Amino acid sequence: MVDIHALRRRVAGMLQAPEETMRAHVNPVPPILVVVREHVLPLLIASAACVAVLSFLFPIQIGGMVLRPGPTDVAILFVVRVAGSLVVLWILAGLAALLSQIFGGSGNVRAAFTLLGLSMTPLFLAEALFPLPVLGPLLGMAGLVYSFVLMYRTTPIALHLPQEHRGKHLVLFIMASMLLSFLLMSVLLGPAVASGSP
Repeated sequence: MVDIHALRRRVAGMLQAPEETMRAHVNPVPPILVVVREHVLPLLIASAACVAVLSFLFPIQIGGMVLRPGPTDVAILFVVRVAGSLVVLWILAGLAALLSQIFGGSGNVRAAFTLLGLSMTPLFLAEALFPLPVLGPLLGMAGLVYSFVLMYRTTPIALHLPQEHRGKHLVLFIMASMLLSFLLMSVLLGPAVASGSP
């Protein structure tokens, strides 16, 4: 069972005192499943549930068409969103650990997963409001930027990365993440595009 009070304290800590909060959660480094169960999964589920509700209230408008998802669509998107986010987080943790090792830090994937799981808290929260017209995407971008700020501030704590390399680590992490996203989208959408062409 998830300790809701501990989760709230962790969320508030990452938003207000990230260094102290990260230090408290990487000494010792917890197993990945504990980070998933106690922090990441509850936030992803809550965020996906908010997205599901808001999708009914604020349907997607493309041109003159209004796309209102049905219950089955929302359920599928809910599962894909949560499962997909966990897989992506795990892959990115491996990337963060690899880059940290290159710059003289720790290559501990569990520590990197803890780093990302906690640092991405603002993004997980902001994603909950993504269906809101105009405001949702702006909040999502703000959440992503603040998550990167938290990652920049706490990487030396979680991965023992020398302070002077944290900027290079973050820039390379963002660039490699974008490349991985592009490759993943190409793999996933490639067959769909190919089957749609004459």
